[in-house]
Amino acid sequence: MKRHLQKGFSLVETVLVIVVMAIIFTVTAELMIRSLTAYSLVTSRQDTLERAGLVMDRMIREIRLLGILSLQGPLSSTQITFRDSVGVVTNFSLNGTTLSRGNDLLASGIASLNFGYLDKNGNVTQSLPKVRRISIQITVSPNNNQGDPLILRSEVFPRNFSYASFQ
Repeated sequence: MKRHLQKGFSLVETVLVIVVMAIIFTVTAELMIRSLTAYSLVTSRQDTLERAGLVMDRMIREIRLLGILSLQGPLSSTQITFRDSVGVVTNFSLNGTTLSRGNDLLASGIASLNFGYLDKNGNVTQSLPKVRRISIQITVSPNNNQGDPLILRSEVFPRNFSYASFQ
C-alpha cells in the first residue's frame, strides 16, 4: 500500500489563517481611523488658531496705534469705535459670527468678541478719559465644529495715549 503525501492546507488551517488575518486587519483599520481622526482634529485646531491669531494681531496693531482722542464713546463690551490713522471713524464689531472692521470682513466663525476698558490701576472703567489699557477676548468656533472653541485674550496698551495727563 502506498501512502500519498498530501500537498496543501487543511480546512482547519485555512480557517485559522483567515481568522488571524481578520483580527490583524480590524486592529490596523481601527488604528488608522483613530490616527486620521486625530490628524483632522489637529489640522482643524491649527486652522482655527491661525485664523484667530491673524484677527487678534490686526486688532492689537490698530488699537496700539490709537491716540487718547482717537477712541470714540460710548464704550461698549461688544465693539470698539475709534478714529484710525487717516482720521476715518471705524470700529471692530461682531455681527452674528462675522467679525468686521467697519465694512470690511475680517473673519467668520467668531463665537464672541469682548472688549474691556481698564484704568491706570487695572480696574474696569467706562469713563473714556480714564482708559489706559484695552483688553480683548475672542472666542472662535473650530472649523466643522470639531473640538472645543478656541479663546484668545490680550491686553493692549495704546502707545499714543497722552500719558502726561494721567491722573
